[in-house]
Amino acid sequence: MLARGLKNKDIQFFFNRPERPVNTGRISTIRSGSYSNSSQITATSDDELEAFLRSFDESSKSTRGKKIERTIGERARALFRKSNDGTWSLEGGEHESCECKKDFDPKKMTAIVKAVAALANNKGGHIFFGVSNTGFKVEGIGEEFSKTDIVQIVDKLKAHLSPTPTIVAKDTIDFDGLLVGFLQVAKYLNPPVIVYRDGDGLNEGEILFRYPGQSSRIKFGDLRAMLDERDRLAQSALAQAAGRIADIGTRHAMILDTHRNVLEDGGHSILIDQKLAENLKFIKEGEFEEKLGAPTLKLVGEVAPVTVKGPTTTIVAHAAIFQESILDKFLKQEKVDNPIEYIYAGLAQSRMWLPIFYYARMCKKSNKEIAPLVDALKVAQKGKKKILVDRLDEQKSAFAKAVTKASKRWRDDIAKGVVSLPTTAEEAALFAQGVTGVRKTTAKLEALLSALGVGKTFAEAADQGDLMGLIFKAACRIDELFFADSN
Repeated sequence: MLARGLKNKDIQFFFNRPERPVNTGRISTIRSGSYSNSSQITATSDDELEAFLRSFDESSKSTRGKKIERTIGERARALFRKSNDGTWSLEGGEHESCECKKDFDPKKMTAIVKAVAALANNKGGHIFFGVSNTGFKVEGIGEEFSKTDIVQIVDKLKAHLSPTPTIVAKDTIDFDGLLVGFLQVAKYLNPPVIVYRDGDGLNEGEILFRYPGQSSRIKFGDLRAMLDERDRLAQSALAQAAGRIADIGTRHAMILDTHRNVLEDGGHSILIDQKLAENLKFIKEGEFEEKLGAPTLKLVGEVAPVTVKGPTTTIVAHAAIFQESILDKFLKQEKVDNPIEYIYAGLAQSRMWLPIFYYARMCKKSNKEIAPLVDALKVAQKGKKKILVDRLDEQKSAFAKAVTKASKRWRDDIAKGVVSLPTTAEEAALFAQGVTGVRKTTAKLEALLSALGVGKTFAEAADQGDLMGLIFKAACRIDELFFADSN
């Protein structure tokens, strides 16, 4: 090519690849024979050169007009640019989708955990290793990154974060002999990802977020936007499901919760035996019998597992309402069929403190009318029944004095109508304690429920039973403040 008088930039065109750009300066050193052993390599013949040029032209025609998908490594490499002095650097530096680390130490991965959590809670992005923090120049990285299995990194994430973010790729990029390692982190679709265990620089209950140039604790506005977006996506999914139900017809549709093995129709729930649920394909029609004050909703029907030969199985199923559902429907202020059952269901739950007055108001009966119905129930949990009756008679309350200075500050703010969303598990506990310590409040119901919902998210992510207990009791106090009056 040089002998034919082709210019360097024209020769460069034939050899450039997305993952291996060729510098025109290298072609000049090949021309002079100073590059490696280029002076000892015999030039190709004219016929071989013509064949190469023809094959290249045919290959170009075959891909012309087609979109060529780049690999993950190619897309990561495209974020870097080579300067005139031959050095490579991250174009634009660190931003909300990129973080740089000068080195990688498999024994010190806390900073990586922090960066992964922050990126997952924002838009996702890359963490580059072997790139300086000043100037973002490529300096290269040792063998430790390549030797470290991605499983080791994921295990570290599992040890501190819940839910666990997804690492799409772990790879290296070669920049003229200097290796840069990178992790590509996916955006978590149902945020937030929360720190549930302390570490060096990690605090239990924190939500980390990627900001331009730094990974830090999330700000209130960003947390609010994150939760709003999550709710929007949930509503969208719900709308799609509702559309499907509308197509089928509500009279012909039931919802099967495969996690709890419960088949639901409006406010009625049918609890299915585990062994039967594994083979369940369809349910024949059953009959409902409802009586105000009756202990259960009874359904008698025939269920025939498709894969089982022989007689059908007759089941008697009772109303299956769980404490999580009682709390969730209260927080979302959802209307339910047979609200009296949500009051009765509390007698069969492990938790004592569950909202009741919200459901009592839906019954369109006073507390004094519902109390004898509960008292007449024949149940083994006599202690719980007495507490429930006492609550309906306003002889027992979820109110509890705030003890610590911090919880008193939250209590005083809530009493004045100032409701702040908790941003850590610790703040979620203080908010719940503040709510239970309030005698009166000018706060809006929606604001209190929203903040308590955030606290519930922290409790679930951190898997803290004590914190969840505070959340349930705070819900009961809100229930008392806004719905206990049946006049």
